[in-house]
Amino acid sequence: MTLNYSSPAAFAAAIRLRRNKLGPDVTLVIVEGASDTKTFQHFAHPEARSVPARGKEMVLKAYEELRAEGESMSLWIVDCDGEVDARWLGKPGLLVSTNRDVDADLVIELGSLQRAGREFLGSLYETTSELDSAASDHATFAIQFASLFGSLLGIARAAGLTVKVYDPKLMKRRPLLPSDLAETSTQWASRLNLPTIEALLVALSRQLVWDTDLAQLANEFDARGGKLCRKHQSGNCLSCMARRHANGHYILDSLSVSYSSSAGFHISPAEVARASRIAAQADAIEGWELIARVRLWEASTGGRAIA
Repeated sequence: MTLNYSSPAAFAAAIRLRRNKLGPDVTLVIVEGASDTKTFQHFAHPEARSVPARGKEMVLKAYEELRAEGESMSLWIVDCDGEVDARWLGKPGLLVSTNRDVDADLVIELGSLQRAGREFLGSLYETTSELDSAASDHATFAIQFASLFGSLLGIARAAGLTVKVYDPKLMKRRPLLPSDLAETSTQWASRLNLPTIEALLVALSRQLVWDTDLAQLANEFDARGGKLCRKHQSGNCLSCMARRHANGHYILDSLSVSYSSSAGFHISPAEVARASRIAAQADAIEGWELIARVRLWEASTGGRAIA
């Protein structure tokens, strides 16, 4: 459960209380929110304690305050969100997700989507090889669709356009999700075919009621994607685009749509998230770049964050 801290100072005060109660040697893992806590619970050391905040800003401000006081046995983990201010990089005890957020790290770095897909698609295929191939296709589609979706929303946000919709269940506005595109996203997901940029922009504009020149947004996307990827030496690099733009919510929501379309009944993003966490095998985490950095922190401090 994430408590409703009124400010970063209140969050820092709560961490002090937790530290005083647990003693100086217990590792506190400070994360942005409850979903991050759920992710790390599967790999956490039995004596470590996860403390969820309410967003990146709260974590970073509390980090500054408590590190200045000498707090060194807390491990602070924040989402990359496409880019992190350079002043936070290399700070002791402060780690940044490899992909856009920690949830995206879980499904991309550990390959848990392929294993989770077996649960939802298993009854549709006669052989394991067919099932594994289908699960991989669904995972690839979801990650790539989430990359395009996130990239275009980022461009729209920079242009001053709204990227939120009103949710009658929450009775407030929230960020748009792939499933909000309703029949349009279902058509793409049912065929596991990525839409063209122009088609996705039309769907976004219709849902968000944009009054703008979509061609300009498409040109901006082409300008960004056309830049040469230094790592892979290619333009429109989907691998690096995924790291920058595909957050975990977009990926899981896209999978909810594609799984539901194939299975013939509704599979919620929460169900997909739960299956992905369960499918993430503990013996695979050492290949996760973020965990490698956690191990370095453990070696330098004597802390124990990961089992």
